[in-house]
Amino acid sequence: MKNKQYAGFLIKQISEKTDKRIIRNFKKYGVTCTQHRTLVFLEKAGGKSTQKEIETYLEVSHPTVVGILSGLESKGLVQCRLDSDDKRIKRVFLSEEGRKLLQNSLNDAVEMGNVFWKDISDEELEILIGILEKLKENLNSD
Repeated sequence: MKNKQYAGFLIKQISEKTDKRIIRNFKKYGVTCTQHRTLVFLEKAGGKSTQKEIETYLEVSHPTVVGILSGLESKGLVQCRLDSDDKRIKRVFLSEEGRKLLQNSLNDAVEMGNVFWKDISDEELEILIGILEKLKENLNSD
């Protein structure tokens, strides 16, 4: 039992330390981690998506995505428009400013990843991923 509690404690500590580094890193770009993840998703989706697809990707509620997109739009990083055929659908487009921010911030993310995964072998990483997926599934089974 002590080992399981200690493992949980370590996961929490790693999460908090990682969050601090990520927040500090993205602060210089004027975005939150979730806003950055949204920009990455849009880039992977060819620079455009729907609000609903972003909700699904981020696993957050409709009002949360509205707030995220509002913040990104006010910074000129995305453009939001209603679909011309179906006004219930909001289309989201990555702006040129958003692309520039991504290019710059992804270099920092790679550097941070190199520090985070230093001295971890591919085999160790595969084992860790398997364990983390099991833990996540256990939490999803409620």
